[in-house]
Amino acid sequence: MAAFLSDEWLAELAEALRSSPEIQAGPRLALGQVVTGLPSAEGDDVAYTLHLGGGEPARVVPGTVDEADVVLVEGYATARAIATGTPAGELLVEGRLKVRGDVNALIAAQEGLAALSEVLGLVSVGTHFEDAADETAEPKAKPASVEAEPHGGAGE
Repeated sequence: MAAFLSDEWLAELAEALRSSPEIQAGPRLALGQVVTGLPSAEGDDVAYTLHLGGGEPARVVPGTVDEADVVLVEGYATARAIATGTPAGELLVEGRLKVRGDVNALIAAQEGLAALSEVLGLVSVGTHFEDAADETAEPKAKPASVEAEPHGGAGE
């Protein structure tokens, strides 16, 4: 059983994404994710980019979000919620998820993102999740955060 966000888990995610025709069929999207506050880490964040759609096999690039069109930034408990089926829109409204980059690319890729949610659900069945602090227990200073960039990706 792979630990959530480990190299082994990212490899399992990549394999599952490559086997999904729905992921390949959608518009091209490089979706970055930065997860903070890992329970067992020494303060390190985990970053990776999912390259989805465009008729190409999906890829997972660990360690960077430099090529991402859109970057999701959240704590471990929120990342776990996404991986186990909680809609990202719900987490955004709750102020637990930040979005940086080309929001239009995210909107255009809705069908591919629905397929991504299904794949994450399948992968999560064989995933070991660590206990994490409940991010909803702390009051939020401000609601949802979206930092849109007018001309493209998050790395521009």
